[in-house]
Amino acid sequence: MLLRYAWRNISRHPTRSALTTFAVIVSVAMLLVGHAMIEGLRAHVVSEFAKQTGDVRLRHPDYEKESRFDPLEYNIDAFGALHDRLMGVSGVRQVLGRIQFRVMVQYTDESTIVPESAGIPEDKLTDEQIFGRKVVEFAPAIGFEPAPEREVSRLQDRIVDGRYFSDDAENEVILGSDLARRLGIKSGVDVQIVSYRKGVSDIGAQVVGVVDYGNRFANRLAHLPLKTSAKLLEMPDEVTDVLVLGPGLDAAGALKKRLVDSGHVSTLEVKAWSEIGMARLVSTIFSVVLTILLFFIVAVAGVNLLNTMMMTVLERQKEIGVLLALGMKRLSVVKVFVLEALAFGVVGCIAGAAIGSAVARYLHENGIKLGEGTTRKMFVPVSDTVHAIPTVTGLFFAVGVGLAVAFLGALGPAIRASRVHPIEAMRNK
Repeated sequence: MLLRYAWRNISRHPTRSALTTFAVIVSVAMLLVGHAMIEGLRAHVVSEFAKQTGDVRLRHPDYEKESRFDPLEYNIDAFGALHDRLMGVSGVRQVLGRIQFRVMVQYTDESTIVPESAGIPEDKLTDEQIFGRKVVEFAPAIGFEPAPEREVSRLQDRIVDGRYFSDDAENEVILGSDLARRLGIKSGVDVQIVSYRKGVSDIGAQVVGVVDYGNRFANRLAHLPLKTSAKLLEMPDEVTDVLVLGPGLDAAGALKKRLVDSGHVSTLEVKAWSEIGMARLVSTIFSVVLTILLFFIVAVAGVNLLNTMMMTVLERQKEIGVLLALGMKRLSVVKVFVLEALAFGVVGCIAGAAIGSAVARYLHENGIKLGEGTTRKMFVPVSDTVHAIPTVTGLFFAVGVGLAVAFLGALGPAIRASRVHPIEAMRNK
């Protein structure tokens, strides 16, 4: 009986009921799509961040104190032996060594050299006209093992000029696009790599590729094979970072525990990717964004539904008084209004979930462009196209919020309606 009565009341004002239901539909759809987009962006940023850290990262315990300077005095010695021991730990899929350091990249532009055939006396020529123009840029550098890193950093996917390192890569370098642009060079050019550890040392290298991360910080990097970096820095069998890869990022905590229990890393700093400062920041940012999104969507749907139910209560004061006078219990009055609101909620949630899921699937397949100007300034390299990741959790989350808003939005007006005094209500016109 209460259901029939609630439905009759909803059908009294079809336009208003349709608008209220539409508000719930839009809210649920927006929440579902927003959740999928935030999840997609979070997963994309985290996966890119994990390429720099692995599932678990090992460092010298004092390295972090000076990490902003890329110190070369806090290294991990005997990397080869450590690699073999760690590969024997259960769950370890790959162990990678890296060296992070600073370099000076020097390029000689020979186009400024004046040939002897010009017949100009040497004493009238500048150094640039005799030896060529020297172009120098300082840059952060990273040395890694090209073969195993191919499937981890996926550097080859970002190359815009030239190629990836050769199988026996030595004295080759891949430059970030901003660094190459500042030097005014392309792939195939010979450069001089200069660095300092125990003293100034340099090595000649050929630029085999130029890579574009779509990020201004990463595009300043110089990438070198690990053995070339070790030769340049006089660091045989030493690295600054060891990246350990296991079953996946979700299992990083368990992998860290197994590494610690093995006893092979007792003298090193061991951190899962999620414990590294930037990862915590990423997690916090996305939690805040999702909370703000939820607040605004709930506010829109809640205010609309609350307005509708309050108007309904005011319009039906006399009717409510009659029903109470005829013996309807006050709890039944509350149930009627809650049922009306839940009807809006259920219909709105079903339609909103269907529309939101369709949009989320489209964005999963095609993605949405953030714009290169946005991604270039982010703290980790990310693609300017982000793909949504629809999840069952997101679906239940959106539908649950929609139903909760419908219920809570109706509860206040319903309680107010139940407190109407029958005699006073029937006197109202």
